[in-house]
Amino acid sequence: MNPVIIRDCIIMVGCAMIGFFPFNKKCVRAGWAKLVFVIIAVVGVSGEVVQLAIDSAWFTLGATAGRILQDYLYMVNGVILGLVISLILSGQLAGKKHPPSNVP
Repeated sequence: MNPVIIRDCIIMVGCAMIGFFPFNKKCVRAGWAKLVFVIIAVVGVSGEVVQLAIDSAWFTLGATAGRILQDYLYMVNGVILGLVISLILSGQLAGKKHPPSNVP
């Protein structure tokens, strides 16, 4: 199997897993951070599906259209990277642990 296709599948699964991070009951996250996680998952998976279709040669584009599509995919990946960096810098990527309850 082509290593590029394997890479696309790994990135797709990773983006899908990021979508489940905000539902961790042990950590508290801001509402905007939960939304960003879902946006990263949806946009990441859809972008990787398009990239997988290109790498698997499910369809072919002309030179100009292929270049434009690759540019859009690079921009999408840059937006995802920017969103992940914003989560890291805000401390929302790891979340905050729930305070211990004092219920006997």
